[in-house]
Amino acid sequence: MQLDFNINHLKTRQQPININSALIELVKQTQQAAGISNTQLARRMGFKNINKALRRFQHFEQCGVLPKNYSLKISQALAIDLKQIKALEARHSEQQSTDLNLFIQHFDQIWQHRKIIVRHRDYANILFPGLYLSVAYLAAPKYNIGLLLQHYMNGDWLVEDICCDRVYIIAAGGSPLSGNNNCHGFCMGCRHQLSFKLPAFGMILKAHKKLGVACEQRRTDKTLADLLREFPH
Repeated sequence: MQLDFNINHLKTRQQPININSALIELVKQTQQAAGISNTQLARRMGFKNINKALRRFQHFEQCGVLPKNYSLKISQALAIDLKQIKALEARHSEQQSTDLNLFIQHFDQIWQHRKIIVRHRDYANILFPGLYLSVAYLAAPKYNIGLLLQHYMNGDWLVEDICCDRVYIIAAGGSPLSGNNNCHGFCMGCRHQLSFKLPAFGMILKAHKKLGVACEQRRTDKTLADLLREFPH
């Protein structure tokens, strides 16, 4: 399965913008200064299944998210103040939620200007933490507001019968082989955020593959706040 839009710079795997880079840097620098390998760290943390622990470390180095109970074990193994780790996790969580909440709270305003936004090379390419498509075993491009709105306009990335109204998917990750997946979105009626699984990941991939991109995919300095100021009610 090919998961690109036939645009060269989208074919390389890109690091997501929602990584906790500060926490990654703290842990890795402390680990390197102590001369401790990942295998040694796994043993210090008391793991019996070293291979599983190494896979978790690899995931952490990519996104900066520590699995449950890892924070305490890493702080003890590397002599890092647990409060410092928790502070970085809390700050990252707060940063993650700001633009996501803006998008949900002001969705009606954004939707009102959708036809202009999806073709605007600056505003269509706005990214925010929590907006992504992640596909196991395959590279997928960064998702942006323009692509997301196009899915909604096509009637894709929408789910019924989960909450009090239609649910709009904002993030999706899963496997094209097993069909296992995790999605995150919001209910149009109550605006609550929801995490859920789809019966199959195929509907997400099918919509992605057939999407005709309306705007050149490029970097932009524009933010969601800029968009809301530029396109008022």
